Amino acid sequence: MNDKIYYIKENIINHNINHKIVYDFMIKYNIEYIKNMNGIFLTINILNDNHINQLYDLIKHNINNYEFISNEMEDYSNNIEDNKIIIDKKINKETYKPINIEFTNIEKIILEESRS
Repeated sequence: MNDKIYYIKENIINHNINHKIVYDFMIKYNIEYIKNMNGIFLTINILNDNHINQLYDLIKHNINNYEFISNEMEDYSNNIEDNKIIIDKKINKETYKPINIEFTNIEKIILEESRS
């Protein structure tokens, strides 16, 4: 049991587990704790064996999930990096298309008059 208590303490102290998970556990099982301006404090040594086992399993499970998700995200990120397609932005397209219109003499006169 001492090994489990040590494991719990180490992972809480070293922030290997989200403290909200531990806090939710304490609330769920109505475990006494001390709360002040410095944070929330839990005396693990006063927990019964059942709570120690449950907390140990909870921490172990969540750390394994965190490691699994971290590894998956790293693999995914590496996979994206390996498969990245670089798009060449130097596309030579004309921004306009020239229009060749033949105006009649009357249309030319109207256009000339409209400019002035």
